[in-house]
Amino acid sequence: MKQNFTTFFEEMSQVLFFRNIYFGIAFLTLSIIFSPHLFGCGLFAALIGYWYEKINRTPKILKDGGLLSINGFFFGIAMASLFKESTQFYLCLAIGAFAVPLATKAAFEILQHWKLSPYIISYIFVVWVFFLSAKAFSFEFQNHTEFLKNSIFFLDDSYQLNTVFRIILSIFTSMGLLFFLPDPAYGFGLLILISLFSPRMGIFFLLGTALATLAVFFLSVNLPINSDLSQYCYSAGLVGLGLASWPEKFNYKTIFLFCLLSLFLTLAADQMLKNLNLPMLSIPYVMTIWVALLSRVPRLNVSWAQ
Repeated sequence: MKQNFTTFFEEMSQVLFFRNIYFGIAFLTLSIIFSPHLFGCGLFAALIGYWYEKINRTPKILKDGGLLSINGFFFGIAMASLFKESTQFYLCLAIGAFAVPLATKAAFEILQHWKLSPYIISYIFVVWVFFLSAKAFSFEFQNHTEFLKNSIFFLDDSYQLNTVFRIILSIFTSMGLLFFLPDPAYGFGLLILISLFSPRMGIFFLLGTALATLAVFFLSVNLPINSDLSQYCYSAGLVGLGLASWPEKFNYKTIFLFCLLSLFLTLAADQMLKNLNLPMLSIPYVMTIWVALLSRVPRLNVSWAQ
């Protein structure tokens, strides 16, 4: 029992590239304090993924990365952020929680031929199935502003923000959006938590998100970009965290380059998926990390990477 407890929370800590039981416990505690329903759904689906990992043969790379638990966690919070509570919602949450481990193993079987990890691509596909089936299931879509009403930073639409405060608010909101909670207070809490365990990773998390936010702010002058800058920048911070945690030791210039790349992939994915009526979820992060991995091939190697 103790071993399972330790392993599960170590796996959960890997949602932010740690492998530390105490970080996993602190992360889940912080998250559930901010939104019990959202992260309760994520925890339920993560436990299903962990249970599946233990009772079935699972490739070592998936076990080491905790990918069954992590994909389950992201599936649960994504579903809770998209749909309102109902009987059919909880039924589909349970069905999807059992489907995600199967999808993760299937994605691994395909992507291993290109020496790529599935990361969190499998939860995205399962969520898309339910999203496209929302009408059939009579799902009611969630209003994201409801998440913000208890935030200490909550401002109504009539409040006029100056430019600097708007950018700062967007940075912390982007951090919260990593886990589908558009709450700048939660994003700030994540930054503090990460920095306590690894100041270096905290710096890359902050600077990666800030760089993307500033870039999209200036791009918004000439591009049809939504006034909510945070929805385009959340992947950049996760990319910065991921690359900073890898044993390959990417140069800081390379890391920031990929953070910016994630922004442009986000803008492209936003336009494409709107036409398909699909939520973007974590697609920009997965695509950016795959590009980073492929760039390590000798003849395609980025010269800045050490």
